[in-house]
Amino acid sequence: DDSLSLAVDAANDCLKYSAYKAEDIEMIICCSISKYKNGLNHVYEPAFSMLVKQKLGNKKALIFDISNACAGMMTGVYIANNYISRGVVKNCLVVSGEYITGLCRNAIKNIDSAHHPEIASLTVGDAGAAVILDKTESTNDNFFALEMVTLSQYSNLCLGYQSTSQPGGVMKTQMKKIHDVSIENAPFSIESALKKAGLKMGQII
Repeated sequence: DDSLSLAVDAANDCLKYSAYKAEDIEMIICCSISKYKNGLNHVYEPAFSMLVKQKLGNKKALIFDISNACAGMMTGVYIANNYISRGVVKNCLVVSGEYITGLCRNAIKNIDSAHHPEIASLTVGDAGAAVILDKTESTNDNFFALEMVTLSQYSNLCLGYQSTSQPGGVMKTQMKKIHDVSIENAPFSIESALKKAGLKMGQII
């Protein structure tokens, strides 16, 4: 497997349980961070969503890629929700394929303490994920609120890049700082989401 095969397999599995066929999908958003095809050949062009579209045999879908690290799939869902709710498309396939076991393999060679910047690489693995969203007439099936915040000023706390000395990638994180930033900023996002949904914290169960 590689990023593309994992994404395509996830999309096909999703379609299998869906009322839609591949040719019915009107938009494809690909959220993969890794973009490996045929093993460890990294693809910069064309867009990964184009490759998924071709593999599925779809001819009409609007396509684009996004990259938002661990929040990629939820970011794709957030964007798809906006397009669908505004009537631009009737449905959207959000898909991701991650072939990042190499991060773990490379980190094992370098880690010499529990505080090493590559320690978080031991938590990752390969996977594919896909979801199809469409417009609903029932308020019971709606999102109550989707609240996302991008704290781009802290992007340097987790950096991933292609290794120059071995196959695959490298990821380095400042784990304690990431934890502190998350704890500091989470309440504002939660408060905003609750307000949008018309809920109070005591109603969350």
